[in-house]
Amino acid sequence: MMQSATVRILTLVLHEENVGCPEWIPPEMMSWNIGGHTDVYCFGMVMIEMLTKRRPYSGCSNPAEVYRLVGEGILPEEIEEITDAELKGIATQCLGPYSQRPTVK
Repeated sequence: MMQSATVRILTLVLHEENVGCPEWIPPEMMSWNIGGHTDVYCFGMVMIEMLTKRRPYSGCSNPAEVYRLVGEGILPEEIEEITDAELKGIATQCLGPYSQRPTVK
């Protein structure tokens, strides 16, 4: 049984430019469709890094490659390294299509 937790993740936007690493920028940020589900996506990426001890898309050689994969909806290969099925499922849901991601309160 999972315990509930409150998580706050801040998505920074400065002068209409993304601030941060491309690994955590969800696909909808590319078209400026930003909302609560955007933070859920970022949380999924943080989960991957915490559980695998590797940055998402670590096999990419440059930011442009990361943007391409994210834009095409391709999940980072590191997600396959998560051995706990429940945690892998949560991370996968967080990285799903915008309207299908879990909600936060």
